[in-house]
Amino acid sequence: MVCADECPIEEDPRLTALQREIVASSRNTSHYYETHEALAASAAAGQCWKLLVWAVGPARDRLAAQIEAELEPGSRGITVHQPEVMLLEFVPPHVNKASALAMLSDSLGVPHERTLCFGDGSNDVEMLKWAGLGVAMGNASEKAKAAASKVSEWPHYEDAVARELSQIFGIQR
Repeated sequence: MVCADECPIEEDPRLTALQREIVASSRNTSHYYETHEALAASAAAGQCWKLLVWAVGPARDRLAAQIEAELEPGSRGITVHQPEVMLLEFVPPHVNKASALAMLSDSLGVPHERTLCFGDGSNDVEMLKWAGLGVAMGNASEKAKAAASKVSEWPHYEDAVARELSQIFGIQR
């Protein structure tokens, strides 16, 4: 989601200072339209595990829609996420945070019911569903909130992870 048209992207409150600087210094995203077919083809062919594309504001939404239409997600085995205001992420369906945590917990002998994770974006949905306790940040995407066992009352930028851990484990701050 991007700031409404009446709000310049540089003023979007979800952007960090660094992201605002990047936006201000690089307003042209047209080169992504020229190269996305080759990048998408290599992802679909299994030649890469993750493809991140940087795009800003309404251009990102147009690019996501165009690439999704051309890739036909699902039929070619590509999942498209928009994890941040400035990123598009393309991954094969089996490549996600849940599958990584499942491998790690299996190797450590920890049942998934005893795992805890935090997330805020569409690329966290599978992980939030998989974990024994999946906590979405207060400012998480609607998809992440719907997938979580719990939604924090705090956004990530107000130390949500530390506050939730304090509550869960009874730690006085």
